[in-house]
Formats: sequence, C-alpha cells, structure tokens
Amino acid sequence: MGPIGHTVISSAVGGGVWVATGSIAAAAVAVGVGVLMDVDHLLDYYQRFAKGKHDKIYVLFHGWEYSLAGLGVLALFFQPPIFIAAVLAHLAHVITDQWHNGFSRFGYSITFRAIKGFNVAAIAPDRNRLARGRKHSGRYSAERLIESACRRVFQRWSKIQTNEKPSDEPAAPKIDD
Repeated sequence: MGPIGHTVISSAVGGGVWVATGSIAAAAVAVGVGVLMDVDHLLDYYQRFAKGKHDKIYVLFHGWEYSLAGLGVLALFFQPPIFIAAVLAHLAHVITDQWHNGFSRFGYSITFRAIKGFNVAAIAPDRNRLARGRKHSGRYSAERLIESACRRVFQRWSKIQTNEKPSDEPAAPKIDD
C-alpha cells in the first residue's frame, strides 16, 4: 500500500485512539508511525537503484514481531495512549501491507525474511502476478512518484561516487584560448 492509503488507515486508527483516550498527541503518533515506518523502503530503493540489486527486500520496520511484542507489553505492563497508538498504527500498517502487497504468508515476519536471506523470490513469489492483475494501473500513484524520485536521487548519487557526470547535467563549456 502506498503513502496515501497508509495515511487514511493511520488517520482512522489515530481518530479511534483519540476518541478512546482523549489524547490528541496519541492521534498524531498513530498517523506518524503508520506513515513514516515506510522510511525503511529507502534501503531497498538504495539497493535497487544505486547498487542495481533487485533480488532482496529488507523493509526492516515491517514485521509482525514488533506488533506482537507491542501488544504483549500493552497486555502485561502498561497502556499509555501514545504507546497504544504506536502499536495499533504499526499493526494496521502491517495488516494492510500483507493484504495489499502479495507477500507470502510469512513475508511480513522479519524472522522469516532473515531466514530466507531477504530473498524476494522466497518472500514475495506472487508479487509480479498480483501487480499485473490489479484493476488500477497505479501510473500516477504516490508510491510510484516516490520510487521514481528515489531512483533519480540514488542513480545521481551513484554517478557522483564513481566520478561520472550525471546525464542530466550539462557538460562544462570549453573555453578556447
């Protein structure tokens, strides 16, 4: 799921936490956690676009284990509204991604992904088939715009690291003496 979908879902979680606890700060935390945990995709974009490696998926913040540990802490120890919001937003994010992204049954388990060496073929075997079968093209989705921007940034950065001129920068004019 993309950033817009996660914002909608996280806002609903935040609204529910706000109604239940009266904490506007907890509502903000729910939206923040539910949307910003996708920052872990930057590592995958770097691997894909700067290093040209397409065979791994890391998404290190996406793991059922984190939500389960949070629910355990909530059940056994304490329930501050901000922590409730963070746990529920994380859980909602992982549930919607599991449903939407075509990973295998255990694909959103960080333990499973580590055991499988973060190999995309083992983690998301149906991902390409599911993407082709979607009713909408996603041509203008926020997720594709972010991915495209990351691709350009990482490709430019990679060229700078190897002392190549980025292709969209004009060459320095030659001065004839």
